[in-house]
Amino acid sequence: MSAEPVYLDLAPDSGVVPPGAWEPLASAADIHGDGHIHITDAGHVRLYGPLLIDVPGFRPATTVTAEEGEIGWLGQTDGLVTLGAGLRLGMLSTQIARMLDVVEAPVRLCRDGLIQIEGLEEGIAEQVVRALAPLGLIFDAGSDLLQVSACGNCGLARSDVHHDAMQAVAGGLEGRTHFAGCELRCGAPADEHIEYLALGEGEYEVS
Repeated sequence: MSAEPVYLDLAPDSGVVPPGAWEPLASAADIHGDGHIHITDAGHVRLYGPLLIDVPGFRPATTVTAEEGEIGWLGQTDGLVTLGAGLRLGMLSTQIARMLDVVEAPVRLCRDGLIQIEGLEEGIAEQVVRALAPLGLIFDAGSDLLQVSACGNCGLARSDVHHDAMQAVAGGLEGRTHFAGCELRCGAPADEHIEYLALGEGEYEVS
């Protein structure tokens, strides 16, 4: 087993993922990674696995963070709508990613794992909410799901942190909580939080 996590961090040009750019990310995540596209607190795309890919519209991520985002139905001055959404456990399934390509709208990546789908007509925005909310996009700023995050289920994870994090949400949270699969904590948020560090399958040290 590798002593270090293997992942690739990418940043979209101008902070926006253009239509059509989700498919190569989704394919890489399905073939080489954990089947998810992770969005970091800095607003970068993270793919787990031994990846060397060239994605149009993306560059290797730097330490520069993305801009702040909002959750909800956000009006634009041109009469169109921007939808701000949080991500369940800070990640997109490849199914959602491919559906974002179908929407054919630019998607801005923001800090704290938020995304903003821009330039939508109201009718299309309503359809996007109905289709993507059940799959994991969070359009309610008060959702408990925004209080929990988890590292990637890479080969170093000692437990299924995604499953365990969702179980914790069902049982109730006491505040911002992160589930780390190992001591490297590669997906941990920068802000103050309660940490569940996996010691074994379903066993955690809480701090």
